[in-house]
Amino acid sequence: MLKINKNSPYFLPAIMWLLCVLFYGYQYFLQVSPSVMAQDLMRDFKANATTLGNLAACYFYAYASMQIPVGVIFDRFGARRPLNMAIFLCAIGCFLFAATHYFGITLIGRLLIGLGASFAVVGTLYISASWLPLKIFTFLIGITVTVGMLGATCGQAPLAMMVNSLGWRNTMFVFSALGFGIFIISWLVMRDLPKTNFAKITTQTSKKNTLLHGIKNIIKNRQIWLLALYGGFMFMPISVIGSLWGTPFLMSKYHLSNMESGSITTMLFLGMAVGSPIFGWLSDYLNRRKIIMLISSCGTLISVVVAIYAELSISIIPIALFAQGFFTGGFFVCYTAARETDTTKSSGAAMGFMNMINMIGGALAQPLVGLFLDWRWHGLMAQGIRLYSSTDFKIALTILPVGMLCAILLLPFIKETYGKQKND
Repeated sequence: MLKINKNSPYFLPAIMWLLCVLFYGYQYFLQVSPSVMAQDLMRDFKANATTLGNLAACYFYAYASMQIPVGVIFDRFGARRPLNMAIFLCAIGCFLFAATHYFGITLIGRLLIGLGASFAVVGTLYISASWLPLKIFTFLIGITVTVGMLGATCGQAPLAMMVNSLGWRNTMFVFSALGFGIFIISWLVMRDLPKTNFAKITTQTSKKNTLLHGIKNIIKNRQIWLLALYGGFMFMPISVIGSLWGTPFLMSKYHLSNMESGSITTMLFLGMAVGSPIFGWLSDYLNRRKIIMLISSCGTLISVVVAIYAELSISIIPIALFAQGFFTGGFFVCYTAARETDTTKSSGAAMGFMNMINMIGGALAQPLVGLFLDWRWHGLMAQGIRLYSSTDFKIALTILPVGMLCAILLLPFIKETYGKQKND
C-alpha cells in the first residue's frame, strides 16, 4: 500500500496517470503488432489479405463496441477495478494469441486484447478529468498520445527485430508477461476517488443527470457526433498505415525487408508523438480548437497523398510519414472540444462515445483495404503468401485521402468552443 504525501495532493493522481499512460502505450504496441507479423500470420494460418484484415480489426471491433459501456463503468465505479481488469484481459489475450495454432482461438485472443485495451484511453482521460486540474487537460492528452506513439514505435522496427530473432509466438509471450507485470503494479498503485468526492459526484449525477440520461444527451448532441465523426476519419491513417498495412505496402513498393519497412513506419508514430503535445499546447494557448483541427486534417491529407502516390527516394519516405504523423497528432484536440461541449457531467461516457466512433473508422478501414487487395490480386504467391503489387496497394489505400476529405468537409459544421466549458 502506497502512502500519500498530504502536502502534495496531486502526487498520487500523477502516479496513477503515469500508470494509465504506461498501459496506453502497452496496448498501442499490441494494436499495431500485426503490421510486422503480417507475412508470418498469413503463412502460419494460410490467410489472405481479407482474413488478415479481419484478424487485425477484431481488436477494433471489441474496442469500439465497449467505449460507451467503458465510460459508464468509470463514471459509476471509479478507476481501480476496471483498469485492473482491463490490463489482465490484455495480458491473457496476448497469451492466447501466441499460444494457439487454431485461427478461431487467435481471433478470441485478439478480441480479448481489444476488450482490455478499450479501457486504456478512457481510463487515462477519466483520471485526468477527475483527479487533475482542468487547465492542463489538453496538454495531458498530448503527452498521453506521445507515450502511446512510443508504444506504437516499439511495435514496428524493435518488434520486427524480436520477431526475426525469437519468432512471433515467443515475442508475444514476452509481452504477455510484461502485461502481467503492469497488472501487478496497477493492483498496488491504483485508487478510486475519495468516498466523499465520489459520493458527491454520483449524487449530483443521480439527481439531475443519471448515467442513462447523460448517455442519451451525448448521443443527441449534434456537435459531439460531428466531432466524433471527424475523429473517426482522422484516425483511419493511423489504424491502416500504422497498425497493419504500412509495412506490407512499403515492402511491396520499395522492395524492403519487414525490419526496414517497420523502421520507416516508426516515423509515423514519432511524428504523432511530437505533434500531439505541440498542437495541444498551441490549442490551449490560442483558446481555439477548430483552426488546429483544420491544420491537422489538411496537413494529414497532403502527407497521405504524398506517401501513397508519390515515387519517393528511400531517404524521403521517413520524412513523409513523420509529417503525416505530426499533422495527425492535432486531431486529438477534438476530445477537448467534446469535453467543452458536453453538459451531462458524464465525462467518462462522453470520452467513451468519442473514442468509439474513432475506433469504428479503424475497424472498418483495415478489412476494407484487405478486400480491395484481394479484389486486385492476380494469383501470384511466394512461400504460401499472397503477393500484392504496388498498384494494388495504391488503389486499396485510396480510402485514406477520401476519409481526410470527409473530415475537412465536417469542420464548417463544428462550433468553436474558445476553450470554455459549456454549462447547463
